[in-house]
Amino acid sequence: MKKITNNNRRLRRIEASKYLMEEWGISRSSKTLAKLTVLGGGPRFQKDGRFPLYLKADLDAWVETQLSPFVCSSAELAQLMWKRKQIMEPGRAIYRSPDARAVPTASSADTLKLIHTKKGD
Repeated sequence: MKKITNNNRRLRRIEASKYLMEEWGISRSSKTLAKLTVLGGGPRFQKDGRFPLYLKADLDAWVETQLSPFVCSSAELAQLMWKRKQIMEPGRAIYRSPDARAVPTASSADTLKLIHTKKGD
C-alpha cells in the first residue's frame, strides 16, 4: 500500500478551496468546484463514494491553465486573449478585436441568409 505523505494527501472540496486561496491567492468557493465537477473545466479529481477528492498537484496544474500570461498592460493582454480565442474557437460567429467592433464569419452570414429566407416563405 502506498504511504500517504502531505503532498499526495487528497483534499475535500472545502480544503481544496482553502488551498487555492492560501497557495495561489485565487478565490474559488467549494460550490464553484462542485459546479465544475458537473459541468467540466475544473481540476481533476477522484471520488470516494460521493466525495470528490483533489490532489494538490492537480489543483496546481489546473490553476496554471486558469492564469493569464504575465503582461505589461491590459492592452497587451487583450491582444493575446483575442489571438488565443481565434485559434481556440475558429467556428464562432463573431470575434471581438481590440481594433474592430465585430467581424462576422462566413458561417454567421450563411445563418442570417437562412433566417431571412425562412421568414420570407
